[in-house]
Amino acid sequence: MTLYLSKSRYCNAVQCEKMLWLLKNKPECFDDSTKNEAVLETGNEVGDLAMGLFGEYTEVPFGDLSEMLKITDELISKKTKIICEASFSYEGLFCSVDILKNLGRKNVELYEVKSSTSLHDVYYDDVSYQYYVLTKLGYHVKKACLVHINSHYERIGELDLNQLFTIEDLTESAIASVSVVEENIAYFREYMKHRSEPEMGIGEHCFSPYECGFFPYCTRNLPRPNVFDLSAVQLNTKLKYYDKYTCVKEKNMKSIVVITKQDGYWVLYGVGAVDAPSIFFLRERVETSFMNRIKTFCTYFFNKNKGKL
Repeated sequence: MTLYLSKSRYCNAVQCEKMLWLLKNKPECFDDSTKNEAVLETGNEVGDLAMGLFGEYTEVPFGDLSEMLKITDELISKKTKIICEASFSYEGLFCSVDILKNLGRKNVELYEVKSSTSLHDVYYDDVSYQYYVLTKLGYHVKKACLVHINSHYERIGELDLNQLFTIEDLTESAIASVSVVEENIAYFREYMKHRSEPEMGIGEHCFSPYECGFFPYCTRNLPRPNVFDLSAVQLNTKLKYYDKYTCVKEKNMKSIVVITKQDGYWVLYGVGAVDAPSIFFLRERVETSFMNRIKTFCTYFFNKNKGKL
């Protein structure tokens, strides 16, 4: 079975292998709302800027995969020094290198561009995957680098790309990760042979390094509402209790309100009961909800009896 991967799909699979399976077999279940269009747009703008980091360049137009591979091969043969979106494929493993320095005789340097201001673990996976694909194709990758925004740069006058970007050399990490990438690909290849949907528990991988668009689908059998619907609760707390407790539904909340007048003042007595577990982060919200119900009742009561009391 041929496994078809891009660098983004590889990183998806590293985060959660079931995500890769769902992307192929149930793409319609993906929740597009998890995509931050503003972040994506910023990433595209940063990528466009970074293309000029090493001077004049030639960009491989995005389109048909075979055409992108053909154009890349032609540019390398013509000894084009800087190629952006240089595309490569090895046994179904595809990657487009953001910036490729063509040093001649199959010696190259690759630069992956990110719009963040620091390094993240997933970036190592990204660069290592590209290093693996190129070396398998017989290229000698002299440098494998990550380019990101320099948060300390202050623009004065014209934009200085050399100051705007920071280049992190991840070559040693990429070399050390070759066997890891190979093992991952072998595992993903076997995993994708599942005909029926594989089981995968809910965990931190659903949110890190990126929120998974399949989370609503994977939690479809949890009661609604549940702990993931609560705000101001830390993720690790939600993950600890998500399968142990459910949130309180309105029909399970009972309250009695007694209003009386004493010495010219209205006095309110409220008693509430709720079918809910005694757990700190739920208890606080149950109490808040109960108080809100009391306030709503009082507003209704006094407005309805305005001028009669």
